[in-house]
Amino acid sequence: IITFGFFFLLMGTLIYKSINTDFQLVAPNYYEQEIAYQQRIDAINRASNIELEIIATSNNYLKITSDDSIGNGIIYFYCPFDNSADFKVELNLTDKKQTLNIQNIKKGKWEVELVFLKNDLLYIIKKVIVL
Repeated sequence: IITFGFFFLLMGTLIYKSINTDFQLVAPNYYEQEIAYQQRIDAINRASNIELEIIATSNNYLKITSDDSIGNGIIYFYCPFDNSADFKVELNLTDKKQTLNIQNIKKGKWEVELVFLKNDLLYIIKKVIVL
């Protein structure tokens, strides 16, 4: 009888705690963010057929070339080991190439994300480079 009483008391406590636990979404506008994330995935898929090459040259320059005329946009540089080093640069590949001075950039792994509009559609190209 004591064992059954203890079991029912334990179950009652667990049910009471589970009913009174407040479950919140990670963000208050979770659903809007999910729709925006799907648009981001679509932009990455759209850009999958665009050939783009990013090469770090020996004289501290980053050379970006493309077969397609991409135009203007933004290049985001993300440093996985130091987020304070993150920065962005304007993208201008109208002549299918762009050169950036990387002399003052930390050496190591960088995640590069090119974001641009082409024919009123968003495109996102992600690359990983090592400087």
